Amino acid sequence: MRNAEPRRRPPLKRRQRIVLALAFVGITGALAAIFWARAQPLPIAALTPHTVASQRLYDRRGVLLRELLARPDGRAHWVSLEAISPHLVAATIASEDQRFYEHRGVDLLAATRALLSNLRRQRIVSGASTLTMQLARILHPERRSFIAKARQVALALKLEGLLNKRQILSQYLNRAPYGAGCFGAEAASRRYFDKPAASLSLAEAALLAALPRSPSGYNPLRPRSLRRLRRRQRYILGAMRAQRRISAGQLRIAL
Repeated sequence: MRNAEPRRRPPLKRRQRIVLALAFVGITGALAAIFWARAQPLPIAALTPHTVASQRLYDRRGVLLRELLARPDGRAHWVSLEAISPHLVAATIASEDQRFYEHRGVDLLAATRALLSNLRRQRIVSGASTLTMQLARILHPERRSFIAKARQVALALKLEGLLNKRQILSQYLNRAPYGAGCFGAEAASRRYFDKPAASLSLAEAALLAALPRSPSGYNPLRPRSLRRLRRRQRYILGAMRAQRRISAGQLRIAL
């Protein structure tokens, strides 16, 4: 009986080699960026409301005379988390980061699922960004890249060490872009529904919660994008029900 020759491993395909090389470069660059970002001071001043809130001037009868924008591309009205509808808080978490209260800035389970999905499809289909990471991107906007993602991770970890979960939600909901020049839930609620954010219904909250993901793609002021926004709204309501954040009766009324 002849000795069996050791079975040779099939050579890697060119596409597989490219994916592995990109993964290696990305991981190496990400680690380097994390170490760099962790050494940088946290921009505490960037967390103050005056960096985003508009200044409003009223007459003696309380009539709004003029609004001075804090940024050239939109307006924002900073409010406390208590002045934002709990429906919007729940819809935002269900839509963007359902394990928000369980992680410390980075959801490793969601990141692993996203990595496997991206490698399987050989393109980026999911970034697994938590709400804290999205807040980090708002505070320190950069073009999308492995390095930028790593810096977001590092800043998210710092933010979680500095702020509690309610403070992170308050920062995000007051800074997130909602389209039509609106930043923050209060400005968006008054722009689209002519009411304060505290008065949002469940259906209205689910619609607003969809906007930060794609403020222009889900623009409710354009009929074509409004249809996409309606689909996303129904998806968020379904997710809230699946995560037991609302009852079957609440879902039926909202739909």
